[in-house]
Amino acid sequence: MEWSCAACGTSWPTTYSFCAFCGQARAAVDTSSAEIDDVLRALVGDQLRTELVSRGGKLPEERRLVSAVFADLSGFTPLAGRLDPEALAEVVDPILAALVRIVKRGDGHVGSFAGDALLAYFGAPVAHEDDAARAVRCAQEMLAEFPALLAAAPDEAAGLSLRIGIDTGAVMARLVAGDIRTDYNILGNSVNMAQRLQSNAPPGGCVVGETTFDLTKDAFDFDHLGGLQVKGRAEPLPAWLLVGDRAPAVQRRRRRTSRMVGREAELAALARVEADGGALLLIAEAGAGKSRLLEESRSRSVRAWLEGGCAPHDSTTSFRPWVGALAGVSSGSDGLRVLRGDPDAALAALPPAQRRDLVARDVASTLASLAPVVVVLEDLHWADQASLDLLDDLLHMLPSSVTVLASSREPLSLTATVDALDLQPLVADDVAALVSDLLEGDPPTVLVHDIVRRCGGNPLYVAELALAMRERGLVEKLDGEVLVASASALEGGALDLVPNSLEGLIGARIDALPNAEERVLTIAAVLGAPVSADLISAVSIRLALPHQEIGAAIDGLRAARILDGGRFVHAVVQNTAYMRTTRARRRTLHLAAADSCHPLIAAEEQAGFLARHLYLAGAGPRAVDALEAAADQALELGRHDEAVLHLRREVELRLGSSASAAQREAAPQRRVV
Repeated sequence: MEWSCAACGTSWPTTYSFCAFCGQARAAVDTSSAEIDDVLRALVGDQLRTELVSRGGKLPEERRLVSAVFADLSGFTPLAGRLDPEALAEVVDPILAALVRIVKRGDGHVGSFAGDALLAYFGAPVAHEDDAARAVRCAQEMLAEFPALLAAAPDEAAGLSLRIGIDTGAVMARLVAGDIRTDYNILGNSVNMAQRLQSNAPPGGCVVGETTFDLTKDAFDFDHLGGLQVKGRAEPLPAWLLVGDRAPAVQRRRRRTSRMVGREAELAALARVEADGGALLLIAEAGAGKSRLLEESRSRSVRAWLEGGCAPHDSTTSFRPWVGALAGVSSGSDGLRVLRGDPDAALAALPPAQRRDLVARDVASTLASLAPVVVVLEDLHWADQASLDLLDDLLHMLPSSVTVLASSREPLSLTATVDALDLQPLVADDVAALVSDLLEGDPPTVLVHDIVRRCGGNPLYVAELALAMRERGLVEKLDGEVLVASASALEGGALDLVPNSLEGLIGARIDALPNAEERVLTIAAVLGAPVSADLISAVSIRLALPHQEIGAAIDGLRAARILDGGRFVHAVVQNTAYMRTTRARRRTLHLAAADSCHPLIAAEEQAGFLARHLYLAGAGPRAVDALEAAADQALELGRHDEAVLHLRREVELRLGSSASAAQREAAPQRRVV
């Protein structure tokens, strides 16, 4: 925290009472401003304050996937009946303050307090790719630290216990403005279900719902409680009791299929590095199969493997991947003691450069004594600087009998020379083989093409989307073949088909974008491919949105590998951005697109463009006329699938309340063979 001199404008630390440049005394208003800022941070939370400042005090209404954590102090009611309110506050406030610190430690947002209860969100106002896991880890840490909090509290707190419920689901996240105050709030069933689950948790326990369990079962152990009868729900609520952290050295998603598809060349490259010695860095986006490739390579290796990795919730712990890799190695060397965070006073007092040399020397010696050995360091895009410095040092020191295999989503800045292997997307034939393994049958070509279009050959996206289609009943197996069971699976892009397992991953990418890029992405997601800067600009101008930075924003989306030229790299990213936008906002954007397209869309494409956007805008009679015209044009051009889509939508509107009376009475003349 700094203050600025009122006389010369120079900034100084808050410990300075006078400006060291001109001698001006620090004004009292500076202190009060800093204190006010601290109070505001405490009131709204760092996440919300940062978002409000970056967006000029406004936050859009959004649909988000959120994990709600409801933590309740059991035993509070009788305690409140016995104690004076001031004495009650002395008991409860320090406990709640400690629970808030745990939420903030996991980068969650504290939504509200209700006397003895705390409600926290993970996924709003900022998403992380592991929000459900962060929520469970938050609960785990609350329960672990609660006994110490009780011990430090007044004697009256002895009868309190902590119970927690967590549920994950789609919510509306928005600022709710009233005459007196404005709150950031989420609206959805997850909050209610989290409270119901909490009420069924044992003292000192945490119970989670089905979606939370599905998203976190690779990282935590649970006991299935069966179905709970809860208020406000007719069907039993599936629930699981948190048992503990599985805590492997490397966090990996569970394997979806027994065989690996389409990576033989990459496996051969890993085998060559292992045989020849040296290091190799795997670079690819999330879900491309870096961990799966290393897992398969290990299964074919005859050497010992030492594996460690980084995690998004713990990017500041020194040497985390190295500690994991060396967890099973017994060594009392000074360097390993520093690495493991257990130095004595003399080691802790060493200058940083000397400590760095000591760690590198002792780790190199330890690894050489274990050779031949393969050291695996995963997800180094989350690594702390000390871990990267150690890797850099060791690459200059290790013998060829020690192989280092690392993975990252981006290149690493190292002084040592390291060969890099960029994992490319799976080709269509490999996607077909993967889908066949997942769905246990031969998929039709149209389904494979649709999955490739949505997922761009990303193995994780392919797997999760194919399984989501099966779970929703959009595909089914018959006599060893996979059939598309519902036309809605493919028609119109099925923009709502985003599995929960991908929504958090992609949502975190979207939240990390600058505001201009996120705004352009939302408009582009509604407009669809090809992405046109001119059309986005026209829609922005029509809706009085900022439009000066659209070209730069599109360049930024290309640099972030969200766009490739005029198309989305993964249509599922487009789907996620679309689904985040509220229905009312989507309708507004669709209508603006229809009203802006005439000079910008080729004549032969205008009918279909207008039909799609007016239908999705809910434009009533205009949409009916546009769909009729688009169906006629599609039939003339021989685009029968497109014509059927327009006809189906036209009939839907004619039979509903959207069409005019004349349109409902008129029978369209159609001939589809």
